Amino acid sequence: MTLISRLNREGYVSNDTVVPTNSVSDSVHVIETVTLKELVEKTSTKYSKMNFMCSVKIKKVQTNDTWWYDCCPKCHEELNEFEGMFKCPNCKLTIPVTEKRYRIMIIVEDSTGVANVNFSNCVVKRLVGKSATNMVDELGEGVTKSSIPQLIMDVAEKDVTLNIAIRDDNVLINSTLYNATDAYPSKNPKPSSSESVQKFEDNTLSSCGDNVELAICDKTPGSVKSCNKKIKLVR
Repeated sequence: MTLISRLNREGYVSNDTVVPTNSVSDSVHVIETVTLKELVEKTSTKYSKMNFMCSVKIKKVQTNDTWWYDCCPKCHEELNEFEGMFKCPNCKLTIPVTEKRYRIMIIVEDSTGVANVNFSNCVVKRLVGKSATNMVDELGEGVTKSSIPQLIMDVAEKDVTLNIAIRDDNVLINSTLYNATDAYPSKNPKPSSSESVQKFEDNTLSSCGDNVELAICDKTPGSVKSCNKKIKLVR
């Protein structure tokens, strides 16, 4: 057996040989960018659990809901409170020190329409630059879940690109409440009329109760990694 034959048999590759490898783009998750009108039209079950990017303007922070909740620092499940004690329904344990996470309802708009979006912990944290736990600590003893801080209210009129997850309810019962799992800087979207925003608000506030499925980001540990996923936008 010649030396070359032996090397080839053992898998030797010379410097001049091009070995096919996975390109960087193969590891980047591609997410389609759509308008709000196109998002609302995605009612087929094939879109369930899919994510889409939407460039929008934040029009209003809903003030009829709580702005943070207590969760288990281990599994991140929302805790049940009874007589001043918190218990995790998943771990079946009493939690003496809870983790606080944001959950805020927002009306957003673009040139094609308006939508009601649940901003997850990751999204709000990006927008205000601090965790819910730190926000509550800074506000002190008088802080309440129903009184939304001015720092959060100030996100109104900001332009952002949202990573929006299609929930089962969006395709099964045509729910118009969406979950935003992440946010990025955005170019100014052409706004819709303020009249359409007010009409939308009047028609949807009653459907925005506390029973909201948590966004994907809230199911993961509160780390930097969970809020910094590599994605590619497709327009």
